[in-house]
Amino acid sequence: MFKALISIILLALSVVIFFTKSQVKLEETKTLRDKADAYNEALSNARKIKETTNKLLNKYNAIDQEDMNKINTILPSRFDSVKLAVELENTLGKNNMSMKSVSFKEAKPVAKKTASKTKSKKKEAPYETASVSLQINGSYESFYSFLKDAERGLRLLDINSIKFSAGNANTYDFDLDISTYWLKETI
Repeated sequence: MFKALISIILLALSVVIFFTKSQVKLEETKTLRDKADAYNEALSNARKIKETTNKLLNKYNAIDQEDMNKINTILPSRFDSVKLAVELENTLGKNNMSMKSVSFKEAKPVAKKTASKTKSKKKEAPYETASVSLQINGSYESFYSFLKDAERGLRLLDINSIKFSAGNANTYDFDLDISTYWLKETI
């Protein structure tokens, strides 16, 4: 009987020790399983992002070079004042006008306002802008044709103001303030 009682006590003691020691290990195992699930989910999300990136890259690479040049003209990746001046000079020459002077003002940061229920926030726009002052000379008809060409052109331009004064016989002096845009560098 004594041997049976000692066996029962030892068996009960071993069960208690097993469950108290293993409870700590079970908690550690559960924590590690949760971490493994989180890592697996992160890996799955990374695979989905990589697939989406590859699809977008394939679409981007499928764009025809001529169309890519048009896109880069509409919204270039950087501001090139010389290239813009040459484009304006070519458009003016095509319309029998002459450029007296051109000046560029430093780029200013652009902020978009986003309205929310609590307060309005200023968020940086994905583009930058520069102001161009242009003094040109020509007839009214030529100026009108120049504006039409600028409107139909690929370069994104906003004409902010136009001032004019009488020049020599049937010509006018025009002062234009223009804004142009380009994409910010994201890296």
